[in-house]
Amino acid sequence: MFWTRVETDYNNKPSFITELRNKRSLQCRMQTILTAIGKMRGCIRHIESLKPSGASEADIKRYAEGNT
Repeated sequence: MFWTRVETDYNNKPSFITELRNKRSLQCRMQTILTAIGKMRGCIRHIESLKPSGASEADIKRYAEGNT
């Protein structure tokens, strides 16, 4: 039922969509996004575990993104 509502809401918002998507397509896209978020969280946790001296949250995020 949840994904049916997501599909309906998504496809009824023409101001930001470029193509209509079905439930399966939206589920797959969400899984891709969640995978990327998980990887980023893992990188940030790794950098935080190193406890870099004087590093701000912005510094840790930059290190995690690979922009040292």
